[in-house]
Amino acid sequence: MKYVMTLLVLAILALPVGAAEGQAKQQEQQSQGEDAQKKQEQNQGEDCEKKQEQNQGEDGEKKQEQSQGEDGEAKQQQGRGGDPARHQHRHAEQNRYREREYDCPGCQAIADLPAGEVDEDEEADLVYTREEEKLARDVYRALFNEHRKKIFRKIARSEERHMAAVLVLLTKYEIEDPVGDNPEGTFVDAGLAALYSKFVTDGLKSVEDALAVGATIEEMDIVDLTAAKENADDADLILVYEYLLRGSRNHLRAFVRQLEKRDLTYTPQYLTQEEIDAIVSTPKETARKQNREARAVNRHRKRH
Repeated sequence: MKYVMTLLVLAILALPVGAAEGQAKQQEQQSQGEDAQKKQEQNQGEDCEKKQEQNQGEDGEKKQEQSQGEDGEAKQQQGRGGDPARHQHRHAEQNRYREREYDCPGCQAIADLPAGEVDEDEEADLVYTREEEKLARDVYRALFNEHRKKIFRKIARSEERHMAAVLVLLTKYEIEDPVGDNPEGTFVDAGLAALYSKFVTDGLKSVEDALAVGATIEEMDIVDLTAAKENADDADLILVYEYLLRGSRNHLRAFVRQLEKRDLTYTPQYLTQEEIDAIVSTPKETARKQNREARAVNRHRKRH
């Protein structure tokens, strides 16, 4: 009996020990699970932090490369032509220089030729020619404003260059310029003022009338320039008159051919029909030969 009781007591005492051991094992397993979860979260956090740092490093490197590239490009542009504003200013200056050259090709050669002695008739011819070229320019501008045809704008610019060439001679020989700051349609010569009013009135009627007016003006110029050239003795005056004559013949060709395209026949006002036909049937004239001759004359005179 005592033996049985002893075993019973021992069994009872052993129960808490097994439960405690089971509870201890359960707590140990729970602790291990928490440790594993912490390590996993820690690893994930470290991975995210590494990726973030890597992305930041790549972004920073890209920005640095981009900044270096922009700085390098800016330095390269500065090395070539300075800052953009300065480069733009220089480009504008070059364009203005080209425009000045375009306004009067050959004017420097005219100015460089030795000055002769201009008599009263030659002086009067220069003064009249200066205003006559202005007449043509002013009329063509008015006709372009009305009809918007490029031929009038283009030839008006050519007349502007003719005016500049004559002005070189007026300045060279200290002759008073009759044009000055006079506006379009204003002339010292009363005859030219009357012609301006007539030509503009006739030319505003239609494009065909305007083309005929243009041809008439060029005819008139050819007659007057030919007479002035025959009256001139100095090389610089002759050179300018030849330059203007060549331009007038080219303009006459252009106007008459435009009329012919419209199945219209131009009736001469100052020249003969044979003279008109001889001009219109030949190709456009260029200034290369005349410029070469001018330079040759200038070199010859400098040697002697």
